[in-house]
Amino acid sequence: MAELHPGPKYRRFDIFERFVRGRVEDHTLTRVRLEKLIDDLDRQELDLLDLEPEARAFLAVRITVEVLKEHFKYPDFPKERAKDLFRSLIDKLDRTQEEREIASARTEPLKGYGTMPAICYSCHYKTKMIPGQGTTVDPFAACAICGVLSCDGHGKRDPGVRRFQCVLCVPNLLTVSAAQQSQNRQIREDFPVSEAERQLLVRTIGEFLERWPEFSNLITEERPGQFYAPETNSGRLWNLWNSVPPEAQQLIKAAILIAEQLEIRPQDLPAILASSTRRRDR
Repeated sequence: MAELHPGPKYRRFDIFERFVRGRVEDHTLTRVRLEKLIDDLDRQELDLLDLEPEARAFLAVRITVEVLKEHFKYPDFPKERAKDLFRSLIDKLDRTQEEREIASARTEPLKGYGTMPAICYSCHYKTKMIPGQGTTVDPFAACAICGVLSCDGHGKRDPGVRRFQCVLCVPNLLTVSAAQQSQNRQIREDFPVSEAERQLLVRTIGEFLERWPEFSNLITEERPGQFYAPETNSGRLWNLWNSVPPEAQQLIKAAILIAEQLEIRPQDLPAILASSTRRRDR
């Protein structure tokens, strides 16, 4: 008997499945978006016009939906199999959340010792979450830069450098990235960077948004009134601002805008930015 080989649609589905699972793991596809994709398959909605408005600004979400719906358009694409995959991933997300809640509820003091339940540092201080991210206070990982515990709404793993970073370190990342482009050697030395840390830096807003597309709606030229420019002779920030090229000035603006919009405490910001934001301490 001749050996049977899977048809083209099954080879495509393997690629499709790997892509979907990867986007669930990096939190690009959430439970709500998986349910929406099931509805789209049921209603034969194969274009992007029905993509929820708040997600249109998020580059990662838009690209993901475009890729998935290109698969949907193949005549031999197994839509029922795709819906089964989406449902199984939704069930997995639900079980993960239930396990977190059970583990949290079962935390009991050990005999002779006290216990302190761990919570997300940024949740504790009421820092706003990364746009489009989760809503749990359960610690998800420790930031590789500052070491604080962070939930998946206040941090994420940067696949480009393979390190988990919390949102508190984003303004600092942008500020140091700008400072390292300064024409003033003293300013560059004021913001030292090791060789290991240099891979974290970005040169332009475009590079930053490739790593953090969640901020693409917040950092836009359509909102110039919210961009900050330092006052004349206002100290270190003024000196930094005037020593870097326009591309780096945009990084400084973005750092302050993100700090303000997420209401990051001044204590959690670089000293050079702490007095430049309008966030009320809590």
